[in-house]
Amino acid sequence: MLTAAAKKNTVHRRMLFLLLAFLIVSAVGSWRNSERVSLWFRPKHVEEESKNRNIVSGTGNPGRKNDHRRINQTNHHREQEPSASDLIDNYDYDYCIKHRGTRGRWYINETMGKETFYALGPRSSKWNRVNKNNLSAVYSDNKYAWHDETVDSRGCRPIEPVNKERFCSVIQQLEIQRLFFVGDSLMHLQCNSLLSLLGYQVTDFFSLTKQKVNVTRTTIDCPDYPPIDFRFRRQNLGPNLRLTELSGRDDATRNHRQQFGPEIPFCTDGRGLNASDDGAMGHCPWMEDYVRSSKKTLLVLNQGAHFHSIETFQKSFDLFVQQFNAVAHYDDIVVFRNTAPGHKDCFSVQNKTVFFPNEMTHDIFLDRFATSLYDWNIFDDYNQLARKSLSSMQKSQSMYLNIYNMTILRPDGHSSENDCLHYMLPGPVDFWNHLLFTNLADLATAATAKAS
Repeated sequence: MLTAAAKKNTVHRRMLFLLLAFLIVSAVGSWRNSERVSLWFRPKHVEEESKNRNIVSGTGNPGRKNDHRRINQTNHHREQEPSASDLIDNYDYDYCIKHRGTRGRWYINETMGKETFYALGPRSSKWNRVNKNNLSAVYSDNKYAWHDETVDSRGCRPIEPVNKERFCSVIQQLEIQRLFFVGDSLMHLQCNSLLSLLGYQVTDFFSLTKQKVNVTRTTIDCPDYPPIDFRFRRQNLGPNLRLTELSGRDDATRNHRQQFGPEIPFCTDGRGLNASDDGAMGHCPWMEDYVRSSKKTLLVLNQGAHFHSIETFQKSFDLFVQQFNAVAHYDDIVVFRNTAPGHKDCFSVQNKTVFFPNEMTHDIFLDRFATSLYDWNIFDDYNQLARKSLSSMQKSQSMYLNIYNMTILRPDGHSSENDCLHYMLPGPVDFWNHLLFTNLADLATAATAKAS
């Protein structure tokens, strides 16, 4: 028979065992629940990478029509988190640059919102006039920050806000002497965001006419560093030689112009240009500007919103890659920023809010925002084609900047009820630049580590 002390020890061990079992079950249940309700929007190419890493993925409802077909709800197994010493000695720069922005969540960060605020456009300028002396006020479109999942899973650098100091530091480490942006009105929006974050007045750099965007200032200054050339060209990357047939489509009318983005023939959105003037038989004019200087260049590219079939996009992009490979400079850094679709009926009451992972499911997204209007549902097909084509870049170092996943979680902050594609500034577009320069900071640190 057991003694009284032995019985007491047995009871204590059983109670400890039961308590430990309860804690384990609770933790597993909480983890599963968080994995079930969390929504990581991941385009097809990310799904393919997940399968290659034995990460379990599942689509929300692939049978539905007119949806954003590359947006999927997924469950994934978290990888073992590295130790503090591993983060110092074994920081995976390539992984962090490749996956940063792919998975994460928006959260309220009022401190960052105050630090990065600038007044540009009627909405934020009006707010600034009313609240400029209110130190506790935070502009609503600027109060959210992105927490990236790679910070937790792989110890990657968090996305840091770009300002003049960080910008100049990265530019100098990478020895960049020229910034060159090529794209459409969304790229112009990104340029406006970057210049504003650096403390400049956008009107010092751009003047707008009905025909085109004119660049009126061509340098950005950094302390103890030569002036950095600045260029923006509003053109296709490669000539669009055969337009998509759009006759009979109601969404191609003038009333939808801001959201639709009519296809641009050949290279530019100028009027009255003929084939011989517009690169139809060769490269687009921006390439002439590019090759004119041998300065090390950060080339940021995008196209997508002004294409309305996979065929026309792919032909144009293939011509771009073929032509660019012939003239690219070896030391340059080429970034393709992918394209995010708009949000259908973005100004309705239920849609003017940020969605957090536990508030969104795949079906809710489809019910509220999915549409084949303006061909938004094939934007990520363009993104996937561009991403694969970047691998054939033969000279320059290329980077694929994935802003798609974070941006589709921001139905708030769009320009107007008649324009649910563009955003007002400041707002979600700022994080396109925060993401870009965080990736470039990793690239600079990796280059320094390699050199030492």
